[in-house]
Amino acid sequence: MGGGDMTLQDYMRMWLETYIDPRRAPSTQQGYRYALAHMPGDVMGCTLGDVQAIDLQRAVNLTAARYPRQAQILYTVLHGAYRKGVVLGLMDRNLMDYCEMPEHETRNIPYLEGPELQEYAHRAMDDRECGAALLLMAMAALRIGEAVEQGPGQLDAKRDQLTVAKQQGGRKPKRGSVRVLPIDRDLTLYLRMWYGTRDKASLLGVGGVRGRHGAILDAMGHPERVTPHGLRHSCATYMLRGGASMFEVQHYLGHKNYEVTAKTYAHCTTEALRPAARVMGGLLAG
Repeated sequence: MGGGDMTLQDYMRMWLETYIDPRRAPSTQQGYRYALAHMPGDVMGCTLGDVQAIDLQRAVNLTAARYPRQAQILYTVLHGAYRKGVVLGLMDRNLMDYCEMPEHETRNIPYLEGPELQEYAHRAMDDRECGAALLLMAMAALRIGEAVEQGPGQLDAKRDQLTVAKQQGGRKPKRGSVRVLPIDRDLTLYLRMWYGTRDKASLLGVGGVRGRHGAILDAMGHPERVTPHGLRHSCATYMLRGGASMFEVQHYLGHKNYEVTAKTYAHCTTEALRPAARVMGGLLAG
C-alpha cells in the first residue's frame, strides 16, 4: 500500500489537520488530541505497515485501566482514522476492526428533579439575553451548542415543532443529531415572543449561557452542580418518568444508538419496575 515510511504519529497528525480540524468543533479537536496523548510512544513511532492490531488493542486496554471514557474515545478516533486510511490507500485494512471497544460504566450525572426543573424554567424566562436558549436546554433537551444557534427559521409555530440542524458556529451536527422535535405550546408561544425582537435564541455565546445557567442554579440554592449537559439529562429523565418510551427519548435527544440512551437512563427503567416488585411482594404479605 502507499503508507511507505509514514509513522502512525505522522498519519494521525495529517488525519486530524485534514479531516477533523476543518469540520469539527474546537472542543472535539481537543478531545481527539487528548485521547491520542494516551497512545504509547513506541506504537506511535512505528510505520503504518509495522503496526499490528494487538498493539492498538493493548494501547486501548492500558488506557481503559485508568481512564475508561478516554479509552472509548481513543478507540473511536483510531477506528475513524484507520477507516479513512484504507480509503486513501495508505492501509490495506482497518486494524481496529480486529479490536474490541472497552466497556465503560456510565457515571451518575447530577440532574434537576421535576419541581426544580420547573423553577429553573421560570427563572430562565426572565433572562432577557439568553432566556430562550436556557429554556430550550431545559424543556427540549437541546445541547448547549444547539441551543445558542436556534433562531426563528427553526421554529414552526403552527405545528409546535422545532428543527435542530446546527451547532455552535453554524456547523451541521453529526449524523443522528439533526431532528425535528415537537414542543409544548407554551414553549412555542414564548419562543415566538422572543423572536419578535431577537434573531437568535441567545444574544450571548456558549460561555455567556454557561454563566447564566450557573447564576440560576446559585439563585435556586441548588447544592449540587448541574452542568448544561445535566440540564439535558434532567429533561430526558422527566420525560421517561412521565411515560415516554426509551425509544422516543432516544430520538428526541438525537442519540444515534439506542444503547447509549438505555445505558444513560437505566435508572429510570429500574424505578418504573418498582410497581411490579410491589405486586410480587404482596405474596409474602398474604
